[in-house]
Amino acid sequence: MEEEVCMFRYHWPTIGIAFIILILCVLPQKEVPISASINDKFSHILAFFGLAFIATRGVYRQFMRLPGFKVRLLVGILIWLYGGLIELIQAWFVPTRFGDWYDFIADGTGVFLGLLLFSLVLKTPAKRWI
Repeated sequence: MEEEVCMFRYHWPTIGIAFIILILCVLPQKEVPISASINDKFSHILAFFGLAFIATRGVYRQFMRLPGFKVRLLVGILIWLYGGLIELIQAWFVPTRFGDWYDFIADGTGVFLGLLLFSLVLKTPAKRWI
């Protein structure tokens, strides 16, 4: 049990950000904060960029090495599927919102950029801040 709690300490930021993204995406359209509605696609890219970066950081900190390509691919696919699930929730359960394929593509773009930036940062002296 203690080992499981220890494992999760690296992933609490990921869980928190994923929860915040879910809440913002299921709020009725009128209640979305103004800062989040600047540009819908940019907001999706930014949100999933951050989620992918933080999730990969959690895996990195858990194992203290850069996750292999397969692990990063799995993290990316899971986060992108999470974005797809949010779009389905919007389409089926939130009357004032609708699912959008372009949002799903923007989510994937953000995931890709987050994984790419994390990999690049680890190859620089800035990795000590990770």
